[in-house]
Amino acid sequence: KKHPNSTGYDLIQKGTKFVKNEIKIKSGSIYPILREFEELGLVTSIQQESGRKRRVYVLTKEGEKELIALGKILKFRVNLLINPLLEIIEKI
Repeated sequence: KKHPNSTGYDLIQKGTKFVKNEIKIKSGSIYPILREFEELGLVTSIQQESGRKRRVYVLTKEGEKELIALGKILKFRVNLLINPLLEIIEKI
C-alpha cells in the first residue's frame, strides 16, 4: 500500500524515528490533530478490536491531495529560503 493504515502510536513512532529522536512526540498532541484531520475529511478512522482495542487512521483522497500540496509548498520554501542561507553559511 502507498499509505498504510496507521494507529496514533504508529504515527508517533514513525515521526520520532523521522526526527532521529530529537523531538519527542506525545500522544496528547497527536490525537487531537488526528481528530481534527478526520473532521476536515483528510483521514478516516476505523475502530479495531482484534486483540487490543485501537483506532486505525487511513489517509483519504482529499488528505493525499493536501499532503502533496504541502510537499510542494515546503519544497518551494526550502529552495527560496533555506538553500540560499546554507550557501552563505558554507562560504563563511
